[in-house]
Amino acid sequence: MTVPLALTLAWNARNRYLDHSDVRVPGALLLSSMNPKALPDYPVDALAAGEQGVVVVDIRVAANGAVRQLRLLEAPSGRIGRHVTAELQRRTFPILGLSNGDRFVASKVILYFVITPEKQGQVLRGSEMAELRRKIKGSFPAPAGLR
Repeated sequence: MTVPLALTLAWNARNRYLDHSDVRVPGALLLSSMNPKALPDYPVDALAAGEQGVVVVDIRVAANGAVRQLRLLEAPSGRIGRHVTAELQRRTFPILGLSNGDRFVASKVILYFVITPEKQGQVLRGSEMAELRRKIKGSFPAPAGLR
């Protein structure tokens, strides 16, 4: 199947920081290699304002684990989006088996910022969010790109 040149150019224009030689990995795998392991905390001011929702970030990581590029795709507020990108920028993501210094690991990371009925802020991975949905029998919006 041949992809029309105009479609390819449009996709590359939107995703120009991605390179065809990037090694794409699932967000859960990238998060499992994150150092330090703890997810970003819930911003106190966002919790006080009742802000909750889904954060989606495209991230490129160099072979040495250093974050090279981040792009915020979705966030429930600018406050939470800025906080997550700043926190992820400070982390390293050592991916085993990637030694070629010219290659990058690219991934889409999805985090859920949830305020519990007890008014506690929680930051969850997708698998943890699925468990919380079952426990509270509630719904929570999916990332816009997955609807």
